[in-house]
Amino acid sequence: MRGVFTQEDWHKLVQKELKDGQKLEDLVYKSPEGLKYDPFRHETEIFQNLPTLPNVSWKSTILGVGKCAGSILDGLANGAESIFVTVAPEQTLEQALHPEVRLDFVDLLIENDGGDNILGDALLAPYGQLYDKINFLVSNELADLDAQKAHQCIYSLNRKSTTESWKNAIPRLSAYYQDQSNQFGLGLYLPSTDFFYDNIARFRAILLLDQELRNQFIREDLPPITLIVVPDLTSFPTEDANQKLIAETYMVLSAVIGGASYICTQAFSDGRDNSYARLSLHIQNILKHESHLNLYQDPAKGSFFLEDLTQQYLLMLKDMI
Repeated sequence: MRGVFTQEDWHKLVQKELKDGQKLEDLVYKSPEGLKYDPFRHETEIFQNLPTLPNVSWKSTILGVGKCAGSILDGLANGAESIFVTVAPEQTLEQALHPEVRLDFVDLLIENDGGDNILGDALLAPYGQLYDKINFLVSNELADLDAQKAHQCIYSLNRKSTTESWKNAIPRLSAYYQDQSNQFGLGLYLPSTDFFYDNIARFRAILLLDQELRNQFIREDLPPITLIVVPDLTSFPTEDANQKLIAETYMVLSAVIGGASYICTQAFSDGRDNSYARLSLHIQNILKHESHLNLYQDPAKGSFFLEDLTQQYLLMLKDMI
């Protein structure tokens, strides 16, 4: 009868396959956050029993900043399902959003970028009853939001996010849920970097932490946290458009597997070659309408590596609170 295959046996077997000069320690995965994953753990050391995340069918989103009204129509014609409009100071929504856009069929996320009319009537003029059509209002200040003027509001903890700023936002989650007067949904604007596995684990950890906090403080009246993810191509040092498209593909895929609600792509640029922007948007169309990844619930569930990395990120997030 074959004996038990121990961890030491596994080490010896792997050692034979290593190249000259390599050590077992070289095979340890190291995340940019300083987390480590040792592939030689025994099954008793594997983190298990993380809750299953609910199914999230993400929406491909055109990220419109500044004067890009005409290009938004091009994005919608190529399959975009929502629009994230940043309205510049002293700019009205009419100038940022093309008047022919039918808000009956798309989600509209509106953010005011420092103007005086923070999500107010003057900002939305001359749209009149447009408030009834807005699915999300996005703001950095709770005082700017009015739950009666949208189907859902997002208090964006860190709109223009970097890796460090999303960390700074996490400690505020617990305080937010403890305050029973808060009635708005929370949103996080997050970058998807070139660290594929860490993107997945980080997004899943945030969603799991949100679940725990909502249960802990009995805030089931609030919607789950909304993750608005944008591929961070600045983390991929190349000017080659084809390589950037490949990088954006796996950044988008990691956001899908991680449970993002909205995945943004830059708006089509007026008067210029729109082929790259069109291909960028079609990445999401293919993942949704051909690969049908929107139909899978928590696709990372059951992967020892991703579950373990998610648990490590979750413990790190809890330490921040």
